[in-house]
Amino acid sequence: MDYHFYNALAYGNIVTLALSAFCILAVAIRAIWVRKFQPYWLAGLASLGYLAQTFLGSNMNASIVLASYFVGAFISAVLWYTVFDSMRAAYYTPGQKECLTMKLLGVYLGYIWALIILVCGIAVPASLSTILSQRYTSLSTAQNLMNTVYFTAYGLWAFLAFFFLQVFLTGSHFRHFIKSLSSYVFFLVLVNVGYTLDAYFAANPTTATISQASLVVLFVFYRVCGIIAILIVIIFGHSWRRPQQNEAQGLDESQLMQQVA
Repeated sequence: MDYHFYNALAYGNIVTLALSAFCILAVAIRAIWVRKFQPYWLAGLASLGYLAQTFLGSNMNASIVLASYFVGAFISAVLWYTVFDSMRAAYYTPGQKECLTMKLLGVYLGYIWALIILVCGIAVPASLSTILSQRYTSLSTAQNLMNTVYFTAYGLWAFLAFFFLQVFLTGSHFRHFIKSLSSYVFFLVLVNVGYTLDAYFAANPTTATISQASLVVLFVFYRVCGIIAILIVIIFGHSWRRPQQNEAQGLDESQLMQQVA
């Protein structure tokens, strides 16, 4: 890795740290301003995740770098969990008792899948740490580890399927914020692209150029697009609910924004 690229990588980490810290502050201010806890606490968790991942990833200690992989899986799970939590909240009117229903099948699948991604995120660094501590390891053990890496990365695309399933089941319930939610999901798709390509490059580190490309992809797609998604939550997250007064008045998303502003 040449000197200039290393400098660019260092600046990228600084930018990520600054943007993550800004998002944490913005989440707190916005939540107080609109007097709502959800979905801002999720955006805050994701921002903390980016802050921690950047710090851990820049550390030269191998065990700490491994921990950053789990943080990456954690961030992806939290970002997608926000989508399904908002869809669930939009299905019920304030005060309505929640119950299990097939109408929220996509939401339930999204919740379960987020948990599975988190478990895989824990398994990968734990297994890799065990392999690195051993003098010899079997080919099957290494292959099982890579299969888990692939499953975690490619498994993120299942969230998109669950999203479309829920749109089909209860799309009319969140029609008033579908534009901002769709924009948010669009950037999550780009995050998925970054995570998937990063897993591919990690498994095929044939040249220094590919190694550098993986870092660029990780920064642009995974970090920048993820932070943009968090900013969308900060700006529009207050409308990702189903208040009775808004439903009765038939307000669209732009009118909701004007009311809060």
